[in-house]
Amino acid sequence: MGAFVILLSGLDIDVYKLGQDDLSKCIHSLKTTKNLANPTGGVVAFQGDSVPIVCGGQEFGSVTENDNCFSLSSQPSDQIVATSNAARVGAASLVINNGKSIWLTGGFQEGFFLYSTETVMQNSTSGSVEGLVLPVTVAHHCLERIDKHSAILIGGQEFGNSHGDNVHIVHFETMDWSKLDSLNLGRRKQVCGVLEDLSSPGMQTVVVAGGDTSAGFVTNSVELLNLNKDLNSFGTWNLGPDLPESIGDGAASFTTPDQQKFLVISGRSFTVFSNVNNVYELQCPDSQCQWKKLALEMKSLAANGLTVMVTAPNLVEFSGQVNTECQIFDVNRGKPHRK
Repeated sequence: MGAFVILLSGLDIDVYKLGQDDLSKCIHSLKTTKNLANPTGGVVAFQGDSVPIVCGGQEFGSVTENDNCFSLSSQPSDQIVATSNAARVGAASLVINNGKSIWLTGGFQEGFFLYSTETVMQNSTSGSVEGLVLPVTVAHHCLERIDKHSAILIGGQEFGNSHGDNVHIVHFETMDWSKLDSLNLGRRKQVCGVLEDLSSPGMQTVVVAGGDTSAGFVTNSVELLNLNKDLNSFGTWNLGPDLPESIGDGAASFTTPDQQKFLVISGRSFTVFSNVNNVYELQCPDSQCQWKKLALEMKSLAANGLTVMVTAPNLVEFSGQVNTECQIFDVNRGKPHRK
């Protein structure tokens, strides 16, 4: 069963199905009435279905902040599934508890940075539970899964440090944080992912790319960190291959559920004027990483920031919300065809 990638920007929603070597653009009936900037979310298992959940964000063109989590569905109005403890703008999230909950971390509320975290939809019931306190107050940061026991918190905008370089790992079993080496370049609104290192079994590569910097520019620089899966060996951050274009606000990324591919959606380009989102894949054969521009170009979805949600292959399909006949884009040829 392939995974689905859901792209949300304001009122615009696109759905793609991930194949081994292609992306399928799907007909779908997902909709929302909330035009939000900088929300977060994920796809969870809820009441026998796979449900895309969106939390936080700020109503576009308004100072009103959203403290609800709601589902994207085919219903004419948004279905609120939980009210969060804080209205989080620029938070980062992670699907946990075997796909049943979303962990919301940091962000802004009424202009104040947040230390707090919370878990929504725990045990597949509506509600919010206060979570582990962050080691720093932060927004516009990365939160990426290492494995089912741990996750990594990277960079972002911190209180007193607009472009943070801090990196921490959280251990879910002990619920504590470990500080790692800092990034070479402090940044916010960057994109991140964790890849399996195919050339070194038992190792993973953490990728940090793009973002706003303290020098006042948006960067295309990339940093890589090697991790031992047992988390008893940490490398240092090394420079990776530069992105083909500088990316910041509005960019997004996702790692495939098998942690074999890391894809970046350019969002609002700062080096190339375009009304489309370019898509790049990081390929690391023999530990020599390089970027490949995929022939697929997505329509521009970056006006309100781009939220990406990826379904896990072990979750059930969307119930009638995604047409199984999807247009296939061969990423090497860039020509649509039908399966």
